Amino acid sequence: MESFDKVYGGLNIEQKTAVDTIYGPVLVIAGPGTGKTQLLSARVANILRQTDTSPSNILCLTFTENGAENMRERLASFIGAKAAYEVEISTYHGFGNSLLSQGRDFIDDERTSIDELQQFQIIQKIKQNLPSTNLLYPSKNTVKSILNVINDIKQENISPEIFEKIVKQNIKLIKKSEKYLKSLDALVGVKQSKNESGTKKSAKDQKIEAFFELYKNLKDADEARAQKNTPTFLEKIYTSFEEQSIKYDNDPKKSIQHFTRDWQNKYFSKNDSDEYKFSDEFASRKALDIAEVYYLYESELKLSTQQDFNDMILRAINLLEAKPDFKFSMQEKYQFILLDEYQDTNGAQSRIVELLTKNELLPDLIPNVLAVGDDDQAIMAFQGAKFSNMQDFANFYGDETKIINLTKNYRSHQKILDFAHNIADQIDGRLSNIFSNLDKQIYQENNSITDIEIWRKSFKHQSTEFNEVAEKINTLINSGVQPSDIAILAPKHSILEEIAKYLNHLDIPIDYEKSENILEEAPVQQVIEMLKLAQDISEGSYNQNAGWARVLSFDFWQLKPLDIYKEISKFNKWDESSPNLTDILVESENQEIKNIVELFIDISQKINDEKFETIIDYIVGSKQLQPIKKSPMREYYQAKSDEDFYNLALYMTILRGKFQSSNQDNYSKILTKDFLQMIQLYEESEIKILSKNPFSANNNSVKIMTAFSAKGLEFSHTFLVSVDDSAWGVSKGNSQTISLPKNLERIKDPNQEDTKKRLFFVAITRAKTHLYLTSSENSFDNKTRRPLKFLEENIEAGIVETIPEGFNEIRVENIKHPDLEILELNWNDKFSPEKLTNEQIFIEKIQNFVQSASSLTSFYDLQYGGPKKFFENYILKFPQEVSGSARFGTVMHEVFDFWQRQKNNNSQPTLEEIINEINKRIDKLKISEREKINEKTRAEIAFTNFYNQRRNIFKTPAKSEVKFRKIMLDNGILIDGNIDRIEINDEDKTIEIVDFKTGNISQKDIFKNKTKLHKYEIQLYFYKLLLNNSPEYAKYKVNTGRLEFIEGDERYKTPIIKSLNFNQESEDRVKQLIAALDKKLKAFDFKNIENLPNVTVSDLIKFENQIIDETQR
Repeated sequence: MESFDKVYGGLNIEQKTAVDTIYGPVLVIAGPGTGKTQLLSARVANILRQTDTSPSNILCLTFTENGAENMRERLASFIGAKAAYEVEISTYHGFGNSLLSQGRDFIDDERTSIDELQQFQIIQKIKQNLPSTNLLYPSKNTVKSILNVINDIKQENISPEIFEKIVKQNIKLIKKSEKYLKSLDALVGVKQSKNESGTKKSAKDQKIEAFFELYKNLKDADEARAQKNTPTFLEKIYTSFEEQSIKYDNDPKKSIQHFTRDWQNKYFSKNDSDEYKFSDEFASRKALDIAEVYYLYESELKLSTQQDFNDMILRAINLLEAKPDFKFSMQEKYQFILLDEYQDTNGAQSRIVELLTKNELLPDLIPNVLAVGDDDQAIMAFQGAKFSNMQDFANFYGDETKIINLTKNYRSHQKILDFAHNIADQIDGRLSNIFSNLDKQIYQENNSITDIEIWRKSFKHQSTEFNEVAEKINTLINSGVQPSDIAILAPKHSILEEIAKYLNHLDIPIDYEKSENILEEAPVQQVIEMLKLAQDISEGSYNQNAGWARVLSFDFWQLKPLDIYKEISKFNKWDESSPNLTDILVESENQEIKNIVELFIDISQKINDEKFETIIDYIVGSKQLQPIKKSPMREYYQAKSDEDFYNLALYMTILRGKFQSSNQDNYSKILTKDFLQMIQLYEESEIKILSKNPFSANNNSVKIMTAFSAKGLEFSHTFLVSVDDSAWGVSKGNSQTISLPKNLERIKDPNQEDTKKRLFFVAITRAKTHLYLTSSENSFDNKTRRPLKFLEENIEAGIVETIPEGFNEIRVENIKHPDLEILELNWNDKFSPEKLTNEQIFIEKIQNFVQSASSLTSFYDLQYGGPKKFFENYILKFPQEVSGSARFGTVMHEVFDFWQRQKNNNSQPTLEEIINEINKRIDKLKISEREKINEKTRAEIAFTNFYNQRRNIFKTPAKSEVKFRKIMLDNGILIDGNIDRIEINDEDKTIEIVDFKTGNISQKDIFKNKTKLHKYEIQLYFYKLLLNNSPEYAKYKVNTGRLEFIEGDERYKTPIIKSLNFNQESEDRVKQLIAALDKKLKAFDFKNIENLPNVTVSDLIKFENQIIDETQR
């Protein structure tokens, strides 16, 4: 057993103060490497030494089970295992459950816990039944995004009633205060004027006066908060004005004009009538609809006596608040409380602590509670954590709070600490900016650390960067550095997975543990694809046609790509009445393919009678139907390698176990269709089925991990890779989030940039003596990487401002290395253009190819695969699954055609007739009944609004669904296509093109800033070329085109029109795009580009220009 006296004697003055101050509230701010871990255990031991307190009267709360276990082990070394296990050491959620268990006599209803998937199912059911007027109804508000925001609200201990009260007050204050915005409307176009005394007043001065007047009016219009911890809607605006005023006064470089502009842009915007409004008006209305879903969700939990993960704490809070006797007994029991990593707590977790430490009957009683944390290391905001809880802790306990600041670092060299400080000093919400006299600079205490190396290198390409990192690590190991003392850190697993390949290539031992989502692993995806195919065959579903190309391409069938293509190309994907692909393939003259098809037909005949486990065995090849009918999958993986065969068995075991635990009551009755429905739920919800599959060569291996996982660890040689804005900086939005009004921003940390700086600070401070930062100008997907903003790199001077002098040079390396050929082939790689270049059948296809508007934009569409995807869809033409939503667009175009033809026959259909026509067409679609209901509702909303507001366009002479076939341009290239509608003016011989679109768009979006509008603009010019070059319409001028978004603006449910005046320069550019595509086709040149997130219009234009330049050389 470790001697307490020995450990205590090794503590510094500040650490000893924290250990010795066992009474009263104590806040310890513990920077990286300052010895926090020893401090907590020593304090518990000291409490037991200095008082007669029983170990069971001490409560220690931390965040993870591992953290709790580590604390117990360290404590056992001081006080013995028996006493250590009597101390209550728990996670916050575990402690919530403990309170519910201890207070079960006070609880009316026992509840069972549900997992995240069950939460998803509840929200999904609620969303399906929402009225179309609910702002969460549109499909862009995914079930996951709704669940995320409800979880965020619950983590802040806000009930549905309180949330609704706050939001209703928002809406009330908005309506009450809109009149004050008229003063801003009056300033549009304002010019210099004179006041009553004749003094000239500039437009700028008038605007500033107007903003100050608005500030005073909003402050006067405010009312009491709906909830103590949440500012009112107006309070958030005018206090921001006050805070920013002070900030700008302190910064003479920024004038008050800049301030008023920033404030205006943040809180106010203009509507379609060019009038000022509160920018949070829509967010508040949407939040009211969130409140409705939140109510329904909580009601369903109560009705079914269930609780989610958050309720483990929230129900404990309710119990403590509702039952004072129980609360007092818990306060009596837990006489000393220690809180680890307090910067990572959320509102509900901090409320538990408050309830355990404040006694209304004894207001003068001072609680014995210690919180340890570091706001600079608050990196868990994405889980609802609030670093401001540290400030709130000090405020809650007031003057009694003793603040202890640990600044002596025993881990790192001072130069590394200085670098880290320069990053942390840029964080806006730092405690040192709140508490006076708090110096957060960390100082080196370990004088034995003398080695120091910091270098910053930039490479031309990511492959070169990763290769150089691997070579450097290899050199270090060969020079005697232990692999386990080297770490590579990045913020994302996708980066680590790539660099791991480069280390493996050099036989460097690595330790890389990540929780794999087995649904993304190739063997599991193959099994799911084959199950879907067999189920689709059994149901006669159209989707079976799309499944065959993928399934036949799996390696274990050992089929030649060209053989697969020849058989599948016999199917006409445009004709749903034609025979399905299964019936075509079963007649194949290729015996290998014929045998596979017969196997799946046999499986499909059993799939609705035998349980899913048996069907999986047939699919994998663990069981065979007949001697000649057996899947080769199992034998293939067994022959491939022991690891691959082990993984296949492991994944199947995990899948079976997961569904057994989720369906204990009817597990024996689960059929394949039930299994696939559950898999679909996992995919839609993006919930992972995890397998801890560590890849570790041995104990002495290079550590590869995310910066999040590295917290608390230290390494002599630390590599931070991909140090650029896309990896370490703030990401561009998230489709799975719903924006809340700004006075509710505390629910989800709005300052992402501060969080990113904290993560980078954590990564830097893992390094003891050697820190290496690398980046590349171009990524694997050939996107340009921008410098990391808060690193403050002066590219011209070639230095990094934040790195101490002597180490701050940016070394630009121009070394070129060939990319590693480490490829994980998926099904469509078998049909890559490179493998099919010399096949005559494809040469003929390309020679006869006729471009359309959609094929042209598909080739240049970086967001969805670009040239590679073009090749799959327009050259291979494999069948594709068609969702109900995609077919919705087809139905809409058919109905517009019906409407126009009726009008051309002097018959104006009523809205009811149009809706009936839509419903008849949707009923004919081969989609699920649920999808039909959703699409009918969607269509009725869209067409009702469109009919009421845009039906007059059908008074204009027009033609609909105008078809053009093989129109030749002046450069000899053939194009064709269909135009939704052309409006013809025979008097002045002009035509306006109309293209109807589904989906939402904002009135603010313009052709220059919205990627889909950029693509639609190209299509409009393409249609112009069709008209200009067709004999029938050549005599007409085509000067204008417009897009009619029938579903319009999500906010106001109104159709949106985007008009375009054609110009010669843009038309010539589209001709260049057509010519460039023609040359790329003839050269069989299709770049392999994966789908890229966050593609901008400038990215698209850059890629288009690149293709044009390549073909004009």
